[in-house]
Amino acid sequence: MNLRAGPPFTAAASHDAAERVRDVFADRRTMLMVGTGALAVFVATIVVAVGRGDFTLAGILLAIAVAPLLILLAIMRPYLFPYGLYVVLIPFDDLLGLGGGNGTLTKLIGIAAALALVIYAVRSRRIVRPPLAVAAALLYVLWMLITSLWAVDPNAAFKMVQTTFSLVVMFVVLSSAPLEETDLRTICSLIVLSGVLAAGYGIWFFHQHPPSSDGRLLLNLSQGHRIDANIFADSLLAPLALAVVALLHARRVQIVLAMIAAIALLGEAIVISLSREAMLGCVAIAFVIVMMSRKRLIALALLIPTLIVVPFVVPAIGERIATAASTGGAGRTSIWTVDLHAWAMHPVFGWGAGSAVEAYSQNLLRVGPRTFEGWDRPPHNVPLETLVDVGLIGLVLVVAMFVLVYRMLRTVRRGDGVYDLRIGLTAAFAAMIVVSFFIDDIDEKYLWLVLCTIAQLRIVAQPRPSPARVVDDLPVQAVPVTLRSAPR
Repeated sequence: MNLRAGPPFTAAASHDAAERVRDVFADRRTMLMVGTGALAVFVATIVVAVGRGDFTLAGILLAIAVAPLLILLAIMRPYLFPYGLYVVLIPFDDLLGLGGGNGTLTKLIGIAAALALVIYAVRSRRIVRPPLAVAAALLYVLWMLITSLWAVDPNAAFKMVQTTFSLVVMFVVLSSAPLEETDLRTICSLIVLSGVLAAGYGIWFFHQHPPSSDGRLLLNLSQGHRIDANIFADSLLAPLALAVVALLHARRVQIVLAMIAAIALLGEAIVISLSREAMLGCVAIAFVIVMMSRKRLIALALLIPTLIVVPFVVPAIGERIATAASTGGAGRTSIWTVDLHAWAMHPVFGWGAGSAVEAYSQNLLRVGPRTFEGWDRPPHNVPLETLVDVGLIGLVLVVAMFVLVYRMLRTVRRGDGVYDLRIGLTAAFAAMIVVSFFIDDIDEKYLWLVLCTIAQLRIVAQPRPSPARVVDDLPVQAVPVTLRSAPR
């Protein structure tokens, strides 16, 4: 059989074929047709998957579709995504559990956000020198880890150390990653948005499902997926503080209307929670804003009447406030009596991280409090929980960290372009301090979000170094990473 060999496939022929293909796809009309066709096929596939009830396939396809955009955002605007998504999900954290003790979806997104911000800081070569509060936070985690060696419950100790360590790592990253004022204002806007979304969901849930026996919001979806009413209300305090300050400083009508709607939703959500500690947090917010704002007369006219009228409009609030003394704050004083006795047994080193609940149970019968509030009760007080868990040494480190965070707020002077953010974050910080005396929230993300945002305010408020600025006796040009010195 004779085989006729075709023309040899030379490099020149290959180049000509590639040129023809390039010419075809260089035409915009051709590219538009190809792109439209591919998009139509992709959308049709998703529709078919949804129609067949295969939501897993539909979700995978949607994830593939948006993945390039999300990756680009993570590289170029990490504060918008994934950190912005992390901020928005914080009030829903307890509803986003992955099961099996694997944490929450919020935690996974937080890890992704921290990695994206580290890469962003390294790429921009503008790593900021962290404040002293970071050192106090790291020492606190280290001391927690040490006390876990003698903890009553090693599993609880490990869980507590792991949770706190992840929050402190996020604090370190956000205290060191560079950002501009626009980024910070975007983050504060997302904090308000997160509160509005959570408040709207809570209000809807309250009207669709029966409340608790005392008429409070009961966010209990399923086993392991619930939000305590106090935690829910406390997570709305920072959004409320920022929204009130934004309203006082708004110059456009649409911003005024948006903030009024946000404050109304946040206020109603806190009211239906009937959380006394959150209401005290609202009082702290009003006090700080009135004292710090130049528009204190407007703030007085808006906030003080509201705080006075609400207990009369909602009788349940007045009843809970009236019964606070007779019930010992829902039994808190009895719990605190037992925990104080437990702390006195190990005053310096504590019982070990995560041991407060077990310490309470072991000392309940020894003390015999005025009322019996059951076994295995947490302290409902951050300073007392810290004393029982990690002793006086741990409390000193926690207090030092909070004092150093407050000092960061004081670096923003009146008249600075971000002074309004200082007012809002100071009010939020004061509210966090107040509620910490009535609930154990040292390992709650909404608390650390306030601390992290204050650290970011410090970065924005500091002046940029000049090219010839000297850091640690070396010119900035001589070190591989530019360090931006900041007030401690």
